[in-house]
Amino acid sequence: MIKKLGLQIDHPSSLNYSSDSSVLIAKYASSKNFEVWTYQPSDLFFKDGKVWVKAHLTAFTNEPPFYNFIFSEVIKLEDFEIILIRQDPPFNFEYLTACYLMKSVKHTKIFNSPDFLISNPEKIIPLYFSYLMPKTLITDNLQLLEEFITRERKVILKPLYSYAGKGINLITPSDFHLLPDLIVNYKTSYGNLPVIAQKYLPSVMEDGDVRVIMSFDKIITCFKRIPEGGKVIANLAQGGTAHKHILTTSQLEICNEIGKFLKKNNCLFAGIDLIEDNLIEVNVTSPTGLITANSLYNQKFEEIIFSGLFS
Repeated sequence: MIKKLGLQIDHPSSLNYSSDSSVLIAKYASSKNFEVWTYQPSDLFFKDGKVWVKAHLTAFTNEPPFYNFIFSEVIKLEDFEIILIRQDPPFNFEYLTACYLMKSVKHTKIFNSPDFLISNPEKIIPLYFSYLMPKTLITDNLQLLEEFITRERKVILKPLYSYAGKGINLITPSDFHLLPDLIVNYKTSYGNLPVIAQKYLPSVMEDGDVRVIMSFDKIITCFKRIPEGGKVIANLAQGGTAHKHILTTSQLEICNEIGKFLKKNNCLFAGIDLIEDNLIEVNVTSPTGLITANSLYNQKFEEIIFSGLFS
């Protein structure tokens, strides 16, 4: 029996097919007798007491342009067996509105759930585990930022709701004259919102950070990301390189602690980012890393993620 899987993603023409985990999951779903229907948040609408979407029956391929829209159809969300919310941030009103609409859908499994996504932006989740974080300040107050930088000497400054290593800057007291323009740029590019400042952890330059892929409370795989020479940003999208990694005892303890939270909130797919034994982010909107991990370990980790849809 053919079943429908809804995939809320960025338009397939904009995806990075060398790294996108959504495509990997979609291809595996197709092999398991699921039709994969893709759409964007702007395709959702509420009518006659139901949430509907204009979606495209989509085949993902191995040759450019890597996708094919077979045909389009207006479908009630409740007619999907499963919906995966996988579009990239920004975490803005379009994103929130899509989640609000999907909260009213009954009898369809939705991962990660709209309620969970609304309540738990990925740079906010670590605040629930502040004892695991590096020293952190979230504010849009310039004086507080200057005091924090003066005290910590070297600080990583980044937008609160961005992703993929975008907008990250290393700031020292000698950069105070740059701060006002930098804050204006953040507000122009990412919204009139606070920024997040964290104590710089110098080990990232040589040892990088660690991405841990989790499904509910289970550790699926992990790998280390080493920054490009001279950079402090380890994200693969910013030039970092991936390497095999074995979690330390402390890192395992952190992941198990976060895993309890993920399981409680029925989180199918999350990417935890660690530097040494410090929790940096818990990515839940559109975590990546499956293609990288598959290549490193010669595995098909998407099969484990997909099996979680039915657990």
